[in-house]
Amino acid sequence: MTEHTMTLAWRTSTYSVGEDQCVEVAPLPAHIALRDSKRPELAAFRFPASAWSELVDGLRR
Repeated sequence: MTEHTMTLAWRTSTYSVGEDQCVEVAPLPAHIALRDSKRPELAAFRFPASAWSELVDGLRR
C-alpha cells in the first residue's frame, strides 16, 4: 500500500454494516479507489469514476 492510499477518505457502504464481506471506496480525482475492508494493507483497485457510476447505476436497476 502506498502512503497515498492510506490517507484517502475510505468509507464502507451502509449496505455492508454487519456483513463479513465488505469493500471500502474512496474518491480520487477522476477515479474511485476500492479495497477489501478486512485486508486494507493490500493494494487498492482504481477505476475511472465514469465506470464506477455505470456499475452502481446498473446494480440499482
